[in-house]
Amino acid sequence: MHEAKLTFEPSARCYEPQRGTVAVEEPNRRWSTDMTTVWTRKEGWIAVTPVTDNGCRCVLEIGVSKWQDAPTILAPVERALRGAFGGACAIPEELELRTDHGSVYTGSDCEHLCKQWGVAQTFAPVGRPTGNAVAERVIQTMKIEMLWLQDWEDADEVRAALETWRVWYNTQRPHESLNWQTPAERRAERLGSKAGLALAA
Repeated sequence: MHEAKLTFEPSARCYEPQRGTVAVEEPNRRWSTDMTTVWTRKEGWIAVTPVTDNGCRCVLEIGVSKWQDAPTILAPVERALRGAFGGACAIPEELELRTDHGSVYTGSDCEHLCKQWGVAQTFAPVGRPTGNAVAERVIQTMKIEMLWLQDWEDADEVRAALETWRVWYNTQRPHESLNWQTPAERRAERLGSKAGLALAA
């Protein structure tokens, strides 16, 4: 998109005044998730649901599925929680999950998941994409760098490609918002080297 000059130059963008930020300074304080879809030749529309740590911009998990029911869409959140902490007893008291007001996130399945893991759920303000800006930005980047670049056969092909992209995004791609660190470098700096190295696995 950038090479074909299909994006705005920075000076041409109109910015809203700052009204707070959904990003936080430390990892494991606020995670966010959202859903997008991509078309595949064999299975039609499939759901893609990243889970992002707003403190280091790490993409902790990405769910890819033909199904869009609540248990399927919420599964990557639970995988990310289990991968990061093992069990509910190790969850930091301050951790919250930021979502929009989609039916998956306002329903009893999400409420139950958050209670089971001891995670507070917060909702993005209605009509303000900036309220879940980290998840929205990850999805935009994922589309520009991966999903829009080719036609996809099925969910398995998308899943494999996104897992490769996720590792690259976390460990190789510097972020301006992180003073040009990669998400894994920022996570390791704030949480210790083992946390950052785990993202390369």
